[in-house]
Amino acid sequence: MKTIRRIAVGNDRTRVAVALYEIGPDLLAIIEGEGAHIGAATLAESDDRVGFRSETVSALGHREFELTREFSQTMSAASGRRTVTIAGIHLDDIREGEIEAIRRNVAEAATVLSSTVAA
Repeated sequence: MKTIRRIAVGNDRTRVAVALYEIGPDLLAIIEGEGAHIGAATLAESDDRVGFRSETVSALGHREFELTREFSQTMSAASGRRTVTIAGIHLDDIREGEIEAIRRNVAEAATVLSSTVAA
């Protein structure tokens, strides 16, 4: 496994850190925030036979699936590679504004990293 890049976006409680790795021809992204854990995972890929697809699984009661799905789809589309994204972000007493900030930070990280692996 080879590290491609690590970045952090945001501040304080809404800061997210993303590590992007190559595993053979594929990509693995790990998204962490405060209270890191495994909340959800998504695999995204495209295939000449079936087109683009993604599959997501999440832990009970967790909403990181939205983040992993969008991140994996962005990275796979940009790179043409199978991408797995794992995320876990836990904030006690999270507020709506913090949820939106985390979404924006993950989207910004996807934009930056997708240019790194563009096909």
